[in-house]
Amino acid sequence: MTPAVIYLKETRNMKSGRLLSTLMLLQAHGRLSTRELAERLEVSQRTAHRDMEARKVAGKLLLIV
Repeated sequence: MTPAVIYLKETRNMKSGRLLSTLMLLQAHGRLSTRELAERLEVSQRTAHRDMEARKVAGKLLLIV
């Protein structure tokens, strides 16, 4: 699978509202741990970790394109 396909598959599972909330939290607070993000977003730590992995892949794709 190409990186773009993997990214689309992973981000489809991340709700757009949670993505926006995550971006706003990171903008307001700078760095937050996965535990802190999970608590603030009311999701499991594993979900918060997967969301951050999806963002990481997206950032790499933006640099490639």
